[in-house]
Amino acid sequence: MYELFILAAMLTLTVGAFRRNSAPPRWLGWVSLAFAAGSVAFGAQIIGDNGGMWQRLWLANNLAWLLLVAWTATARERAIGRTR
Repeated sequence: MYELFILAAMLTLTVGAFRRNSAPPRWLGWVSLAFAAGSVAFGAQIIGDNGGMWQRLWLANNLAWLLLVAWTATARERAIGRTR
């Protein structure tokens, strides 16, 4: 279930970033799309040989995306707070 929810979040952010009236940063949509592709690629390898290694790479990919989104949101909030 975690994989489905995290992929849904990645793709929702991607689709939202490509809308004409989306809030910046729009580059996060492309980054989310790349992380979604990586998540699927790593997740597909878990069943084969060295499943533990692929599972760790899959988890690291997802966690890196979450940290990037959180960092971007936090940095944006700080920037907005400075202009008020």
